[in-house]
Amino acid sequence: MIIDTGPIIAFLDRKDKYHAWANKIFSEVTEPFYTCEAIMVEAFFLAKKISQNMEGLFTLLDHGALIISFSLQDEWPSVSRFIKLYKNVPCSLADACLVRMAELYEKPVLTLDANFQIYRYHKHKKIPLVHP
Repeated sequence: MIIDTGPIIAFLDRKDKYHAWANKIFSEVTEPFYTCEAIMVEAFFLAKKISQNMEGLFTLLDHGALIISFSLQDEWPSVSRFIKLYKNVPCSLADACLVRMAELYEKPVLTLDANFQIYRYHKHKKIPLVHP
């Protein structure tokens, strides 16, 4: 599965309203979650605000639960086209990277972001989502 920032933070923050849901997903999925650097930047920024700070993120990365497997440099033409296409949504760099990852890896996106219901990959297909 490809993972967005929201479920990562919900998993780490026991006070998050989606914590139980995220905890259940993390306990049921046996394969690593794939993500990108843009998501990790957001996650580290938000993790500073929760009580566990960034240690939980270090643990997820150190144990291979999160795999950073995307090159923005290589995929920039596709990512930038996507951002321009959805400029009225608006589409963040992180969202555009995840959509491109969904195209490349043909895996669902684990997210709390409602914009993913609007986004399409391969120009017209709905992105398979896992969300509460």
